[in-house]
Amino acid sequence: MTTEKVSRWNFTSGTTGKSKMIPQDEYYVEKIFILKEALLHDVYPQLNPMQSELRDHCNSQLRKGGGGISVKAATALDDYITRDMIIYSSPSAAFMIGTEYEASNIYLLFTLRDKNVGSVSVTFVSLFVDVMKFLESN
Repeated sequence: MTTEKVSRWNFTSGTTGKSKMIPQDEYYVEKIFILKEALLHDVYPQLNPMQSELRDHCNSQLRKGGGGISVKAATALDDYITRDMIIYSSPSAAFMIGTEYEASNIYLLFTLRDKNVGSVSVTFVSLFVDVMKFLESN
């Protein structure tokens, strides 16, 4: 749980069992990004922090829960976090796209032109497989 005011409830996909609800405070996403970057550089020290990253992401739609608190998928991003998305090869507005097909097209459009992509980040491997199949067929 969190000692901060809950700004959103995140629900997990349920791939490891029943879907769970996780409270999120306003600093949750920043903490996750910092932890991810630290782990990435620990495991892959050859990556350069100036390299961009392909992130394939489809943003879920916002719902309102009890008490007016937002409810989204745990992987969904809020508008306020887009200022921190400079490490990715696509513009931050791309991460607000809510359909997988359109989002993947935008990510590929920018990533395939970026010579400095050093890593790939996806929520689920199946999304990346779909992107690769799309790339093969077009």
